[in-house]
Amino acid sequence: MDHLQEMQHLEGEVKKVLAEAQKLVSRVSQDSGGASEAEKVVDKLDYAKGRIRAMEVEQRQIEDRQEARKFNPIIKDFQDQLKDLEQQLQWATGGKRLTHEEQQREKYGTFNRNKNIFLKKCQPPKN
Repeated sequence: MDHLQEMQHLEGEVKKVLAEAQKLVSRVSQDSGGASEAEKVVDKLDYAKGRIRAMEVEQRQIEDRQEARKFNPIIKDFQDQLKDLEQQLQWATGGKRLTHEEQQREKYGTFNRNKNIFLKKCQPPKN
């Protein structure tokens, strides 16, 4: 498959994923979806980010620069939609969205969210 066809394929894929993520975000904001719905949205948004990056790489590979420039507004639009969905998700979850790394740290006692500091699990009590 040549680079132009790959760009068109990626464009369709990103559109589909962003539409699915939009539906999930609306469910989460209406409180009909729980934490698992929010995690699905995060996964879809991460996948879309990767596909957008792939589009940027494929765009550089297109030999006809005029044809490649046609994808600039499309990529920019996808990036804007992605940012909007991330903000909507953050508002819908009350700003409590943690990254996976923060969730693991909080779960295993190495991240104190209230003080925003890192703690060692085996830290001796202070006298």
